[in-house]
Amino acid sequence: LANFLTMLPANLEYASLQRELRPKDAAVLKTCAHIRAVGDDLVDFSDTAAVCELMDVVIGVDTSIVHLAGALGRPVWVLLPFNPDWRWMLERADSPWYASARLYRQRCARDWTPVFENLKADLQRRWPMRQNCGPVAGRIAGKIDQKIDAPAANFLGGIAIALAAQIAEMIE
Repeated sequence: LANFLTMLPANLEYASLQRELRPKDAAVLKTCAHIRAVGDDLVDFSDTAAVCELMDVVIGVDTSIVHLAGALGRPVWVLLPFNPDWRWMLERADSPWYASARLYRQRCARDWTPVFENLKADLQRRWPMRQNCGPVAGRIAGKIDQKIDAPAANFLGGIAIALAAQIAEMIE
């Protein structure tokens, strides 16, 4: 996880939607001021959906969160292993299931570096001038309060990363 996080542009803010983080992953996330772990504040899929609606893009591996974001029509970038689930098909960067999905594929088994490099380049291309917004609780909290209960209203927003534990496990 630590290696992956170094490949994220530091001028953006991130929210990890991952629930039940491994202790070592939770410790790594706590050291990153631009990443807020909100998974424990999400009680059910309606909470997760509300947060996905507030994000510029949801990034993750093949999890229920990326399927939820895709079903909601939210921009979703999916990081796929060399041998993905059949639903993602082969040799394409889009998905017939989710028009808002962009697929980032491993070209060689267990080699995530090119995937992360492409992801970083696309994040920088998509949000080139966005400066670190600092805490955006004021901007986002009101919107969250309208959609979900107060525990999640403390979250910081920007770009959702829905993959902390899964990516760390795939890399190791």
